[in-house]
Amino acid sequence: MTPTRRNKSGYWEPPLAVTLTFLIFVVARYMQWGARRDIFATIRIEFLLGLVLTVACAFLLPSAPLNLGRLKAAKRVLIAIA
Repeated sequence: MTPTRRNKSGYWEPPLAVTLTFLIFVVARYMQWGARRDIFATIRIEFLLGLVLTVACAFLLPSAPLNLGRLKAAKRVLIAIA
């Protein structure tokens, strides 16, 4: 995977492969591909796409760590979630 970048406003820009996989995941869930096609139900397409996204994001975390100093307003929420 390519290293992560930040745009001019400071937000993180995910790699294109992660973005496209997420969009395919959303479309698959919305259109219920697993319930409409037997092949997608057999391979459990939503689970497979979700697993790929989880693994890709886990590998991207060290390259774009959170800077809680800059997120003072959201710090309590992030700690509560963790």
